[in-house]
Amino acid sequence: MTSDIVDIGIGQLDDEQLEELAIKIETQLHKDLRKHPQWVLLSDFSILIKLSQDKDNILTLDLEYNTTGALTSFQHEQIHENLSIQAEEILKEALICLKNSKKS
Repeated sequence: MTSDIVDIGIGQLDDEQLEELAIKIETQLHKDLRKHPQWVLLSDFSILIKLSQDKDNILTLDLEYNTTGALTSFQHEQIHENLSIQAEEILKEALICLKNSKKS
C-alpha cells in the first residue's frame, strides 16, 4: 500500500531522518500487531517500509506485507489495511513531533 503525506513545513529530510522514521513505524507496527487478537493465527509476518520525499517535500510511505498463517484472505487484507492506517498515523505523529522540535 502506498500513501502520500503533503508538506507540513519541515523541509527536506535527509536519508538518515527518513530511515529513523521508517524504523519507528516498523517498531510500532510490530508492537501493535502483537496486540491484535489474530496474532496467534499468524505463523509469519514481515513488512517492508519505504519512505521517500520528492522535491516538493511530499513524503511517500510504501508498505509491503508478507503474512502467512491460519487466516482467511479477508482477514489478511483487514490486518494489512489496519496496519497501513496505523503506519500513516504513526508517521503523521512523528512528523508533528519533528516539526515542533524544529520550532524550539
